[in-house]
Amino acid sequence: ASTVHSGSIDIDGEVSASVKSGYQKPYKSVGSSHSTSTIQKRNGNLHQCNSRIWIDNDTAWLMGKWLADGWVRKSKKTIGICYNPKLEAEQGERIKRFLRKHGVNKWTEDKGQDSCIDINISNYFISSWIINWFGLVGSHTKHIPQIVFNKLNNCHMKSFLEGYCDGDGCREKSSWKMKTVSRTLALDVKKAFA
Repeated sequence: ASTVHSGSIDIDGEVSASVKSGYQKPYKSVGSSHSTSTIQKRNGNLHQCNSRIWIDNDTAWLMGKWLADGWVRKSKKTIGICYNPKLEAEQGERIKRFLRKHGVNKWTEDKGQDSCIDINISNYFISSWIINWFGLVGSHTKHIPQIVFNKLNNCHMKSFLEGYCDGDGCREKSSWKMKTVSRTLALDVKKAFA
């Protein structure tokens, strides 16, 4: 059996994984067969971004961080994620690095509730990816979707959990303690740590 060491996901959640032999499984193209797709923005300007999201530790971390501290706007075209300004170098830059890696160069930053910094990303591709993987959920209905358990390898699952803990967790001696209002999410996190 081949060992997966990297991969990509399109916005419909299909996975393309590169294996050690160098063979790449086929993936469903989004927008075009190239690595970028053109998206029409509301103001009439064209914007290019990557048509695939690569599964790596940054992507897995961002997914966990979004699960803890993220939201989808009612328009479904904007997602948000917040972080503590004291952690700008660690968390804020990691979020921005992910966005730039995927061709997103514009976002807004606002001072949010509880002295957090909110990053609002108005990018159809990134929003669609989050919605397709996690659904339109509120705090009380957040959960780890089965696709995360099925598609992330152990290394990526560790990064996913680190991202989640960076949002809803705190370190206590040699263990992590998490807090969420979603019972389902609490059980899913326990399962993921198992």
